[in-house]
Amino acid sequence: MADSGSENEEKPKEPEPPQPGKKIFLSHCNSYEGQSLFKELWNKDKFDDKPEWSFGAHTFTGTIRKEERNARGGFEEAPVGIDSFVNFERTADFRQKLLESDVIIYDLMSNSFEEVDYVIKTLKTSPLQEEKTLVLLSAVMTWVNTPPKLEEEVKEGEDGEDGEDAAAEEEEPSEEEPPSEDEENKDGAEDEEEAEPELDENGEPIVVKQPLYFKETDFHLRVPHADYENLKTLETTAMSSVNTQPKLRVHVLCSGIRYGNGERTFYDHFQKAWIQNPEALPIIGEGENLIPTIHVIDLARLVRRVVVDNPKEHPYIFAIDKTRKPTQKRLVSEIAKGMGTNKIASVPAETVSNDSGCREKLMINLRMKASDAFKAIALSEA
Repeated sequence: MADSGSENEEKPKEPEPPQPGKKIFLSHCNSYEGQSLFKELWNKDKFDDKPEWSFGAHTFTGTIRKEERNARGGFEEAPVGIDSFVNFERTADFRQKLLESDVIIYDLMSNSFEEVDYVIKTLKTSPLQEEKTLVLLSAVMTWVNTPPKLEEEVKEGEDGEDGEDAAAEEEEPSEEEPPSEDEENKDGAEDEEEAEPELDENGEPIVVKQPLYFKETDFHLRVPHADYENLKTLETTAMSSVNTQPKLRVHVLCSGIRYGNGERTFYDHFQKAWIQNPEALPIIGEGENLIPTIHVIDLARLVRRVVVDNPKEHPYIFAIDKTRKPTQKRLVSEIAKGMGTNKIASVPAETVSNDSGCREKLMINLRMKASDAFKAIALSEA
């Protein structure tokens, strides 16, 4: 007699077919960021065992950054797997490739203003038949001259760190998550509590306004470094384009200083730590300024979340690590500890090289709250 229990066993469900792959336009696909983006977005290997589902693989059109160099100083080749290449020359071919794509990704830090401006305006004014997503990788340099947001500037009824945001943050505690503003302000005030408070001319204690974290929704407050005015212009142009182009979605990822997978901003520090010359790694001034950072792999993963998972994220996203108190001193100390002599030394700003804007980036001082979009992403280990 057959086992009745086995008859009632449910057969495993067949996996559902994938969604059709996206046509992705990846600018500077051979660059530092482009390589990581391609690796994160490329999915053809997932269908090796099911060739009938190969329609779910993304296809790529790329542009090349001719100035890109590898660690040996040679030309950095494009990753294997890019289906076609195109040059920006305002040609019909470039325009066609652009408009055929579902997703267009541009890094504002390496592309020319002329090219990105042309891309935005082409997408804005063309009669699009299908929805398209434009992702712009920007930088915290568009915020460096923004006046601090102080306690009393938060009006009653506005979202604040003491409200729902703070409660949500407490639900997922992490050593690397930014503290709540109350906690941060308490930490920052510890030394002041030990000293006698300053008094005004009437003998009353002077109330020190505590700075708050900027949030993504504060993007209208941003004031850029003079050298990065063009980036802010492109950000604003792109975000406003959706008002007249209903088929276009725009995401601006304001990235922290990028590191990992070979270095750029911190290259000199890693090199000096490795050869231990100088013995103590330099920090500018006291090094207490806050530098938002992002591992380039995490930046690529966030792009994948925006592009593939298609979340309803805010159009302006803070792509920064959740490191608590990312001071210049802490960042350089970790490099000195991991690769060098574990020694640091304060030096004047003018003694530090400003190649590739290194010095100005090390002098950033911004309090920024990491995007909630990272909550669904497994972050890389720094």
